[in-house]
Amino acid sequence: MYSTAPGAVAVQTATVDALKDRLSVVDIATGAVTATYDVHSRTDTVQVSAEYVAWRVGTDTTMVAERDGGAPVRQSFWGLLVTGGWMAVGDGYELRRIGGGGSVYPLDAARQVVVGGDGAALVYGGTIADGRRLFRVSVGADGKLSAH
Repeated sequence: MYSTAPGAVAVQTATVDALKDRLSVVDIATGAVTATYDVHSRTDTVQVSAEYVAWRVGTDTTMVAERDGGAPVRQSFWGLLVTGGWMAVGDGYELRRIGGGGSVYPLDAARQVVVGGDGAALVYGGTIADGRRLFRVSVGADGKLSAH
């Protein structure tokens, strides 16, 4: 089992095929499986956000799928899923759009990132204007990232 977005849990189970496992997203309130994905048995890190499911196979393969059971797509990066279709890569200094669309750098420097209960990134970092502190990086109603 993997810790995920509030209200859900991801469960990886083995199948009769030694190289294939099944990954299921379960709604905690109802106990219902809301999506299922075929994953490699070497899948070792899984995360679920409000919109996406992401998993790693070994150290060089990242797969991301829409949480409603969409087909997984290979990504060339790994990071923490952030609400709005972004991944905080590395220490959170760079946020990359899932499925392409580039990167943004909401802070001038960052040191550590965690994802809060609402899916926003909480980043210890800084900007030239505001100095170092804890920032909440989230997606606004206009679809743009902001750090405050």
